[in-house]
Amino acid sequence: ERGPTRIETVVDGLATPWGIAFLPDGRMLVSEREGRLRVVAGGRLLPEPIRGTPECLVRQDGGLLDVIAHPRFAENGWIYLAYVDLGRDPATSMTVVIRGRIREGAWVDQREIFRGPPESYVPGWTHYGCRFLFDRAGRLLFTIGERGSPDAAQDPASPLGKIHRVLDDGGVPADNPFAGRAGAWPTVWTLGNRHAQGLKFHPVTGDLWESEHGPSG
Repeated sequence: ERGPTRIETVVDGLATPWGIAFLPDGRMLVSEREGRLRVVAGGRLLPEPIRGTPECLVRQDGGLLDVIAHPRFAENGWIYLAYVDLGRDPATSMTVVIRGRIREGAWVDQREIFRGPPESYVPGWTHYGCRFLFDRAGRLLFTIGERGSPDAAQDPASPLGKIHRVLDDGGVPADNPFAGRAGAWPTVWTLGNRHAQGLKFHPVTGDLWESEHGPSG
């Protein structure tokens, strides 16, 4: 028992909010899984979403996922988004990570950070990830779910079921454990993950903690 808990509504009127990013000027970005990026300013949810964000597959676990601002956002304005992309075969889908900027209420300057190979676009509508976290060196960590395939999660050659680590422009850090190794996906930081949806560094030890959306039973 740690004493009383107070619940306070910060903002309402959102539809399935998935990620939150706090900007230096006090604004808050909120991704709605339904495919909208919203802005909270002065404690008020602005009525219009950001225009021009990518079209995403909204089905079961899929949609617009996490959002995070670059650690040097005040200098470069980069914002990172994850969304679910429909494959060429409309029965398949996969998580994509991008970055862009917001200018006059519109999403601009989009750059691709991560896109899995065609074989990572698999059937089903579950376990996409995706949670973001920047480390102290400005590298981006992000999670990709195993899409229901435990074997893929254990396979270094597959991007599924992993925590990935990239440079802020999507490049591969030279000290990644599988960087330069033949037959391995170079951005992999950890493997054998199921459906990781939480990432945080311990404030004292600096250890990386992740939480997974686990199975029933």
